[in-house]
Amino acid sequence: MKEVGTRSRRQFLQYSAMFGGGTVLSLNSKVYARSNQPVSPTGSAKPDSPNILFLNVDELAWQAIEGYGCEYVKTPNINRLIKKGYSFSNSYSADPTCCPARTSWQTGRMSTEHGVVRNGNEGLVPGMPDMGQWLRKAGYRTYHTGKWHVTGRDVAESYDVLCLGTGFLYGENADAPVARTVDSFLADYKHSEPFLLLCGLMNPHDICLWIAQHFGYGGELPYSWLKDELPPLPANFHPAARECEYILENRKYGMTVRRLDAWKDDTWRYYRWAYYRYVEMVDAYIGTVLDALETSPFADNTLLVFSADHGEMYGSHQLITKGVFYDESARVPLIFCGTGRVPGNVMDKKHPASGLDLLPTFCDYAGIAPPPHQRGCSLRPLLEGRPSNQWREFVPAQCWKDGRMIRTDRYKYVMYKGAANPTEQLFDMEDDPGEVRNLAYEPTYQNVLARHRQLLSEFEAGLINGSS
Repeated sequence: MKEVGTRSRRQFLQYSAMFGGGTVLSLNSKVYARSNQPVSPTGSAKPDSPNILFLNVDELAWQAIEGYGCEYVKTPNINRLIKKGYSFSNSYSADPTCCPARTSWQTGRMSTEHGVVRNGNEGLVPGMPDMGQWLRKAGYRTYHTGKWHVTGRDVAESYDVLCLGTGFLYGENADAPVARTVDSFLADYKHSEPFLLLCGLMNPHDICLWIAQHFGYGGELPYSWLKDELPPLPANFHPAARECEYILENRKYGMTVRRLDAWKDDTWRYYRWAYYRYVEMVDAYIGTVLDALETSPFADNTLLVFSADHGEMYGSHQLITKGVFYDESARVPLIFCGTGRVPGNVMDKKHPASGLDLLPTFCDYAGIAPPPHQRGCSLRPLLEGRPSNQWREFVPAQCWKDGRMIRTDRYKYVMYKGAANPTEQLFDMEDDPGEVRNLAYEPTYQNVLARHRQLLSEFEAGLINGSS
């Protein structure tokens, strides 16, 4: 696999002022009154604008993919994507929870801006345009199949709905009809306009149901013959030193209320084994979608993008599911494929990427400007090998309203603003990829800590509160 860099010292270009071809935006002007009249794009799709197929899954950690080095799972179809496309090694969810992450995909905005800060009743700010609305107004036909999960906006407002599956749980049942819908769509599409098709597969999200079924389990393995097949505990199984109060509470809740404190080591290993099986399950339906595209008339003029809304802790730091900034939860695959448009078998280790980048990238390929105040950048220059001497220094993430993360090329900085006793985390992701040594309280790293505090403070100062 070809690699794009490992680390470089780059001139800092303020993250929030970049998008598309490099247009600079004001960070302080007000935008989006609470109305139902979204602004419209200037310009329209060009005649050679590609179709866009955004294939996404739920709860897939970057580390749980065979093609990225995991030896305990088989993912032949994701491996196909890796070989065909351009992968970002340091790709992060804008908010490692389902609804906030998916709303950031749709809007290119941070959770506190678009209004969906948790899985619950908060809704997307009325009048803030989403991906489907924006590209539809520019001349694309927009379609959606599978999981939506953007609180407060009916998917039918922005997309022609092909198939919603069976709700937001049970990917074991929902993913097959959703994947087959893509096959039928590609066989039947006859319009002259380019299409944007979003395909949302559920798994490996079913691991959440598996956990619920094993609450309080602490005895012998139910299937003793599995013991020799179970993967080992992760190297970072034990909690990191000096964790944030939020993480301590998260772990305590998971251990006591859910009675996971009774789990023995083999139970945690069984959990990891089960997670890998759900990954393999969804990989099969990813293959259905890839086969459909490759045998369709649109194989050579479609930009295929693959990602996940967030990852899954699956036992790392003795945590379950998602919603924290450790890499297992926050780092996600991001792969671009396109015959003649994107080089294959490339792993980009130099440039951090984010779910915030999808909308500006799609707009760049469509030949239109993205909505105002994008917090991501178009990745098209990188995908096409154009010079990128000036690139952003970090990608941000938010979580549960008060959690904040900054990921630079080497370090990850985490803090929770609303904690009674705020605790910071600073990890050297090059020397400590398992995030077990918190450097925030070590004298040698105080300058690094101060720099990351400054980056976060400057970025946050430019955000626009979605509730105002």
